[in-house]
Amino acid sequence: MNKLILNLVQYFIATITLFIMNDTTAQVTVGSKWEGYLFFNETKKMKIAFEIDKDSKGKFHSIEQDTYDLEISDLVFDEEKINFQLKSLNAQFSGKIHNNEISGYITLSKNSFKTELNKCNTFSFKKNSRPQEETIGGNYSVEDFKVYNSNSNINLSGVLTLPNNATDFPTIVFITGSGPNDKDHSIFGHKNFLVLSDLLAKSGIASLRLDDRGVGNSEGNFSKATVYDLAEDISSGAK
Repeated sequence: MNKLILNLVQYFIATITLFIMNDTTAQVTVGSKWEGYLFFNETKKMKIAFEIDKDSKGKFHSIEQDTYDLEISDLVFDEEKINFQLKSLNAQFSGKIHNNEISGYITLSKNSFKTELNKCNTFSFKKNSRPQEETIGGNYSVEDFKVYNSNSNINLSGVLTLPNNATDFPTIVFITGSGPNDKDHSIFGHKNFLVLSDLLAKSGIASLRLDDRGVGNSEGNFSKATVYDLAEDISSGAK
C-alpha cells in the first residue's frame, strides 16, 4: 500500500514538473509580444520591444528613439533560445528564454549590449503618428526597381517614382548617410526619402531610392563594403 502511494506521488510530481516545463519554455510563439530594456551600462538603459508576426517574421521597436517596425529577419527560435537579425541596424539579437522572460544581447558594430525583456499581452507604448505620411500619393506613379552592380555582382532593390503626364523630367538618386539604411531612410520614426520623393514627384521631378546593400531586399553585405563599393551602388543606379 505504502509503495503504491509512493508511486502515485512520484507520478504526480513528474506530471506537474512536465507541465511546468512545457508552460515555461514554449513562450515565444507567433503573435507574441516582448518588451524590456537594452542596457548600455549599469545606470543607462533604453526601452525596446519586438513582436512575432503571423508569418514568423517580426518587428523591432526602439521606443525612446521613436523608431518602430524595424524588420526582423533570419528569425529562429525554439523552447530555449531565440536569434534574429536587424539588417537595417547591422545588428544581431541572441537570447535565452526562461518562463516569460528573455535575457540576451544585441550586438551592434562589434559591441554587445545586455537586454532583458518580458512577455506582454499589449505594449505599454503607442506609436507616434506621422501626419506628413498621410498626404503621400497623387498624380505620379511608383514602381519597384532593380539596380545591378556588375562589379560586386549584386542586385539592389529600390523604388522609382515618376511624375505622370510627362516624358522629359529631371531625376535624382537618393544617397543614404552613414550606417545601413532602407530606401525610405527610416530613422527615429520618420521616412525622410519617402516624404521627399512625394514632394519631388508633385513638382515634376523623378527620383530613385534604394535599399543599401544587405538591407531589405538588396543583396550584399553592408558590414564588409567599402566606401568605394557603396559609391558603385549609387553610380549603378544613376546609369
